[in-house]
Amino acid sequence: MIAKGDAEAHINSGFRAGKWDIAASQIILEEAGGIVTDLDGKLLDYKKESTTLNRSFIASANKELHKKIIEELVRLGV
Repeated sequence: MIAKGDAEAHINSGFRAGKWDIAASQIILEEAGGIVTDLDGKLLDYKKESTTLNRSFIASANKELHKKIIEELVRLGV
């Protein structure tokens, strides 16, 4: 929905999402100019042996919006 322009961001609050749940969507979003990181703004690590992501993640339409979301989460103590 973000890559298509129907949404601006998504914050995944469900810990331990499977890497297979997000990998393809991440590529599509990034090709459309979006970004996906963990809540600290770090790129997701697909090289670890675990099949799950150990942190929640943020997907957004662009880097500027992404930065604002992270700043607001920090302000809220998330």
